Amino acid sequence: MFERDGLSSNAAWIDFRLPSISWESSLAYFESKGLDVQDMVTLLGAHMMGRVRCINILDRLYNFNKTGKPDPTMEESTLSYIRNGCPPKTRLGQPNPLINLNPSNLDHLFTNSYYSHVLTNKAVLGVDQQLCYGDDTYVKR
Repeated sequence: MFERDGLSSNAAWIDFRLPSISWESSLAYFESKGLDVQDMVTLLGAHMMGRVRCINILDRLYNFNKTGKPDPTMEESTLSYIRNGCPPKTRLGQPNPLINLNPSNLDHLFTNSYYSHVLTNKAVLGVDQQLCYGDDTYVKR
């Protein structure tokens, strides 16, 4: 038997900012919903599975902070893998590609691999990689 955490769902209820927002902005968003840093880290951990449209991460891959270069925190093989699936431009009428949020979890299983990827600079979304830089979430390596 399955239990649900709600009786209904509506995409209009989701107003999360772009996946490249800063750690501070992400935490402020979660706090505005009555959640704390632990809630944020836990909920972002769901990015261990699923996919994202390339349009949402192109800035991180090709023009980070308008430098014309990729995000310097992204591990090189991860950057290559994602760029392979996310070209800088799509042709008119071509659908925007999807990329796995966790390339090592193609079966979309619930694991702790998300946190390993964040700690090794392999996070697909900038908001996830930012967890390494928050005062409350920083882990010394």
